[in-house]
Amino acid sequence: KAEFASARVGVILHGIMGSGRNWMTPAKKLAEEHPYFKFLLVDHRGHGDSSACTHTEDTIEACAADVGATVREAVGSGEGVVSTVIGHSFGGKVALAFALQQRETPFTWLVDSVPGCKPEGTVENG
Repeated sequence: KAEFASARVGVILHGIMGSGRNWMTPAKKLAEEHPYFKFLLVDHRGHGDSSACTHTEDTIEACAADVGATVREAVGSGEGVVSTVIGHSFGGKVALAFALQQRETPFTWLVDSVPGCKPEGTVENG
C-alpha cells in the first residue's frame, strides 16, 4: 500500500481467457516511460491467479465490482484513486462498467476491441 501512496494508479484488464500476465511487458514499458504511475494487472474471476470461481453472479458489473475490491485491497482505498483504466476486449467491457461504478471516473480510458458493447451515454467519434 505504501508504494501507491504518491503514485497515480493505472488498472489494466485483460481479455477473455487471458490473465494479467498478458500485460506484463506493456505494463513494464508504461511504468518505465511514466514512473509516477503504478499499474495493477487484475485477473478477472476464474482467470489467471484469481481465486476459484465460486461466484453465483458472472456479469460484467460483478467483474467491475471485483476490480474495485482489488483496488481497495492493493491501494487501501477505492474511490478516486484510479486515474487510468486500460482494457482489451472483455477487459474493455469491464473497464467501462468499472468507470461507471466510480463516483469519480478515471480521466483516461483506453479500451480496445470491445465486442457488442455500447453502454448508455457512449459517444462515438468519427
